[in-house]
Amino acid sequence: MKLTHIPLKHIHRENTDFRYRTYLTDESLAHTMKNSGLCDPVYLLIKDKSPLIIDGFKRIHVLSKHFPSSFPVPAVTLEEKELTWKTHLALVLNQDTRGALPFIEKVSAYQMLKKNHIIRDDAEILRALNLPDRADYHKIYTYLTDLPEAWNRFFTDHTVPGRRIKTMCEAVDLKACVSLLNIIPGLNRLEQAIIMLSEIEKREGISAGNILQTLLDELHNDPIKAEHVFMRIREIRYPLRSRYEKKMDDALKALNPPHFVSVQCDKNGEKPGTQIIATIQNPQDTEEFLTWYEKVRESIKKLLNERLEL
Repeated sequence: MKLTHIPLKHIHRENTDFRYRTYLTDESLAHTMKNSGLCDPVYLLIKDKSPLIIDGFKRIHVLSKHFPSSFPVPAVTLEEKELTWKTHLALVLNQDTRGALPFIEKVSAYQMLKKNHIIRDDAEILRALNLPDRADYHKIYTYLTDLPEAWNRFFTDHTVPGRRIKTMCEAVDLKACVSLLNIIPGLNRLEQAIIMLSEIEKREGISAGNILQTLLDELHNDPIKAEHVFMRIREIRYPLRSRYEKKMDDALKALNPPHFVSVQCDKNGEKPGTQIIATIQNPQDTEEFLTWYEKVRESIKKLLNERLEL
C-alpha cells in the first residue's frame, strides 16, 4: 500500500466491482474541488497493472467532468493481497462515519463485500454494517439487488429506513409500480398508496401493477396530479367510504350558505349532527341568515342523522 499520483486517464472508471453508492454526482463536492483544485486521495486496486477504483468514485467522476485527463490523481494503491476484509470494511465504514449511509446503500455495500470477500460469513458482514440478520430481511436484501434504479434513487434521496423499505417491498411488486415515483414524490403518501394497492390486490385478485396501470389509463386525458392519483387509489380501496364522503360533500355544497356562514359535518360518518357557524356583523346579515336557514331547514334535518353504514 503506497501513496502516489496516477494520471486520471489511466484509472479504469468503467469497472464498478467495488461501487455501492447510488449516485456519482455530488454538486457540493464538485463545487469544492473545482474551487480548490484539490482532491483527497482515492483508493485504487492494481489488478493486471490496471488501477481499479475501490473508494472515490464520486471524486473520480468530478475529475473526469471538470479536469484534464492528465490530472495527477492522489491515490493510495493496493495490491490484490492488500485488499483484506478489514481494510475494505474500514473504507466503507469511513463513508458511513462521514455521512450516515442510507439503508439502501448499506445493503448494496453488503452485497459488494459479500461478492469480494466470499470467505467471510454473511452474519459477520451484516453485523459490521449494522444490518438485521433475519430471514425476513435476507429476502429483502435479495429482492433489492434486482430493484429498478429509480427506486434505489428514491430510497437514497429520502434516506428511507430499512423497516419502511421492507414494508413496501413486502406489500407489492415495486418493479411494476415505478410509475408512482413520477407522480407521488413524497414518502408518506407514496407508502400509503402502496399499502392501499396491496390491499386492493389481495381483495380483487389483480396485481398492483395492473391496478395502477388501469387507473393511469383512466386519467390519461386529464393532467395527472399526485392528489388525483392518490384519491383515486383511495376510492378503489374504500369504495363505500368514498361514496359517502362524496355524498356529504355534494349535500354541503347544495346548501350554498352565505359567505359569512360555514356548515360542517363529520365526513367519516361516525358522528351525527351538523355544525353551523355564522359571523353576523349587521342586521342585514341576520335577515339573510334567517332567510337562508328557512330555505335549507329540511336539508339540514336530513344531515343530522347521516351515518356511514358499513
